[in-house]
Amino acid sequence: MEATRTSFGLHNAPLCPTTNLSLFPRRWLHKHTLSLKPAKQHHLVCVRATESNDNLESSRPLAHFSPTLWGDHFLSVPLHVAEFDDFSREIEVTMKPKVRDMLKSSKNSDNERIRLIHLLMNLGIAYHFEIEIDEILGQAFGNLDDIIAKENDLETISTMFEVFRLRGYYMPCGGILGT
Repeated sequence: MEATRTSFGLHNAPLCPTTNLSLFPRRWLHKHTLSLKPAKQHHLVCVRATESNDNLESSRPLAHFSPTLWGDHFLSVPLHVAEFDDFSREIEVTMKPKVRDMLKSSKNSDNERIRLIHLLMNLGIAYHFEIEIDEILGQAFGNLDDIIAKENDLETISTMFEVFRLRGYYMPCGGILGT
């Protein structure tokens, strides 16, 4: 209220000034003003959405579906913590070193490494290999012009573009295709 009083004074300031550039028709806004007058009191009426007995089942019938073919088979799954511990141990001991070796392998070209990084990112497990990914992408970004010059496959180029962009490297849109 105080801000209205200081910026507009105690006078009524119309919301629709007299101009030909108004976006709203004046007939919609001519009754509305910025003033300190109390607003009109509106009479509120309570409306009920249900019948007077408040029994939802009688007023709104529920659908009765036939039982499914699958039954209640998938509603409960036995959880064995020991099995999950074995899986996590197997991932730590065997799978992570294999993926690290694939990332660091000199047999794989930069293109194949970037595709592997793209796969790891899509699977959501790239956070396990942050250091290796940063090293590979830093090295590949320096040779990016040579890598792109060798490729004529749009899918491979778009995969490289996506991986570098997602990892924070500056990749101009027009620079890849030479436009």
